This record gives sequence, C-alpha cells and structure tokens, in this order.
Amino acid sequence: TISGDANVQAVAVGTDHSLALVGTHVFRWGLLGGSSVDGKSKPTVVPTPAPLADWVKDGDRDALGVDGSVCAIACGGSNSFMLTRDGRAFVYGDL
Repeated sequence: TISGDANVQAVAVGTDHSLALVGTHVFRWGLLGGSSVDGKSKPTVVPTPAPLADWVKDGDRDALGVDGSVCAIACGGSNSFMLTRDGRAFVYGDL
C-alpha cells in the first residue's frame, strides 16, 4: 500500500487498472490479467496498490531491476507502460 505521506509523482488510469509512480517505484491496482484456463482468462482483483515486485511474472524477474529507476508511467486499456531514467521501456498486459 501507499502511505499517506508518500511522494506520488504520477497516476495513470486504464480501463480496468491504475498505476501510481511513488518516487521511482511503481504500484498497481485494479484488475490483473489471470492465467488462461481452457482459453478463458481469470483476472484477479487487486483492491489496494501493490508494488511492482508483487505483479511482474516470475519469468520476467529482470524487470524487477526497473523498480527504483522508473521516471514515467502510462496505462492503456489492459496494459501498463513504464519508462526508466536510462531510456528503457517496459510494457505489461494485452496489446
């Protein structure tokens, strides 16, 4: 969760989720895409802001190095975008 005295730099809103940039750390809440079972997606509801480490996929642990260097965020309908200070761009979700 984000504390009341947090240094929120930006908030981005998608169709079904939101991002917050707190200092250089990213938090997300809302619907998170779920695993596909029989071709049907089961999203998970995340009611309170969760840090990046809690929602990146296990196979995408390289992205954890991003946390602490993010300078900009954006949301699409069901996707999230992050830009780092060194110019790397990361996209999560359905495009």
